[in-house]
Order: sequence, then structure tokens, then C-alpha cells
Amino acid sequence: MKKKLVVGLVLMLLLSACSVEKPADEVVFKIGITQIAEHPALDAAREGFLEELESSGLKVDVEYRNAQGDSTTNGTIGASIGEGKDLVFAISTTSAQAAKAGGGDVPILFTAVTDPVEAQLVESMEVPGGTISGTSDKTPVALQLKLLKRLVPDVKSVGILFNTSEVNSEVQIRWAKEAAEELGLNIVEVGVTTVNEIPQALENLISRTDAIYTITDNLVANSIQLVVEKTREMGVVTMGAERAHVESGILITDGIDYRELGRQTARMAIRILKEKANPAEMAVETLDNTELVINQMTKDLLGIEIPEDVLNRATIVE
Repeated sequence: MKKKLVVGLVLMLLLSACSVEKPADEVVFKIGITQIAEHPALDAAREGFLEELESSGLKVDVEYRNAQGDSTTNGTIGASIGEGKDLVFAISTTSAQAAKAGGGDVPILFTAVTDPVEAQLVESMEVPGGTISGTSDKTPVALQLKLLKRLVPDVKSVGILFNTSEVNSEVQIRWAKEAAEELGLNIVEVGVTTVNEIPQALENLISRTDAIYTITDNLVANSIQLVVEKTREMGVVTMGAERAHVESGILITDGIDYRELGRQTARMAIRILKEKANPAEMAVETLDNTELVINQMTKDLLGIEIPEDVLNRATIVE
């Protein structure tokens, strides 16, 4: 009887030893990353996210999947990316919508979403609800249009090319029209549904406007070189919504840095994974600071004069 009791106690001790949780610094967290397409801004957000996780010392096992711009593939990824994961990181509005529609109780963090409430991802910016939160790439549209008007005082109409199926784009156009009214500008928008429609739509815009404003639209971002080549050829001033546009050849922006936005989202992820923070109670975050960036080659090609105070605080890229 005593022998059986001793054996039972030993088994209990062994089982309890196996069930002891590993220290946080020894746990490997599984993260699924879903991204709608490859382009500089979204890639920078992903890279910043991973860089911040690495610098924090958090051990992660990452599964990265890219829909390559295909909506069906995006839905398929969203339905399965959370399986067996501790957290899902969704880059873009459509990726986040698909991940949320996939259901489950795995925490989801998004980035590169302009208006999470409009996109029906969260109940409010302050208290998201559900299992989802993240960072917004809300564009300082009014600031950018003011800068454009300062560079080109005679500008009267500004053209915007956009994907008709992107909620983000519709929101930005609404903001642009509101800001333009105060500045005495007219916004002319032309919608497209595929990359093949962009050349004709762009020619249409250029013929009707004094400048082109590239918003954070994934379809347009994927085709930014088309926009750059045509506007340079026609001598049209361009304003970008973010740094990657300018690095690709758009003249200027005073916008957000997507790499930093990715890092900020990673800090939210660390709070969820290590501190067990609840996404439902984590306010959606935005970047406070903007970065003024000028493309030197485009500036030279256009022969445009940039005010000295603007040049002094700008980052110059080739």
C-alpha cells in the first residue's frame, strides 16, 4: 500500500512539473501575418513590426502570407491565418476585414487602416471591442493640401486617382474635399477598378487638374511608377500621402512613416502577448509625428522652387 502511495506521489510530481508554465522569455509565440499585396508602404510596416519584436527579445515563430492583391486569396488567408496562433497581424483594411471575418478568439492587430470604424473593424477608436485593435495610418490630408498650395500658389484643382472598392480611399477623398473647401481648391477624383485602367484615368485627371495627389490606396500604390512617369513627363506637380510614394518619385509629402507605424503596432503586440492585455480595451493608435520628404530628381525635373524653411526640415531622397 505504501509502495503504491509513493508511486502515485511521484507521478503527481512529474505531471505537475510538466505543467509548469515556461518563463515569458522562453516562450515562442506563434504569429500569423496577412498582407493584401506587396508594395513599399505595407512592406515597411511589416518590416518595422518584425524589427521591433526582435529588438524586444520576444521569441516568435512567424507565418507570413500575401494575397498578391487577389480578393479571393485574401479571404482564404483570413479564414485560416489564425489557426494555432497566439496573434494575427493584418496589414491593410481588406486583410484585417478578412481576418476578422475568419472568426475565432485569437487577438488581431491591424495596421495601414485609415478608418477602422468606417471599415467596421472596431466599435470605436477608444474602445474597439471584440478581439481586434491596432494602428491607423490616418493621413494628414489638410496639412498636405496646405503644403501643396504653398508650393503652387496658383493651383485651383487637384486630381485624385482611387480604387472604387477601397473604403480607405473613399474616406480620404471625403477628407480631401472638406480640406479643399477651406483652401479654395477643387478636388477631381477618378475611380479605377484595375491597374489596366490607370493610364487612361491618369491622362483624364492630368488634362483636368493642376496637380495630382496620391492617397494611400493599395491599387494606386502598386502602380505608383506609372503615376510618376506620366506626371514627370507632363511636368505635373505631385503630392504624396506618405514617404514610400516620394521614394518612388512623387515630388513631396509631409506624412507618416509606415516602418514606425509597424513598430508601434509591435509594441501593442508585446503588451498582448507578454502582459495579457485585452485588444477590446486597447485604443486604436495613430502616429503623432509626420515626416517631410522631397524627391530631388522630381524637384529638378519640374524645376520647382521649394521654400527655404521647407527644405531645411525635409529629408531629401533620390
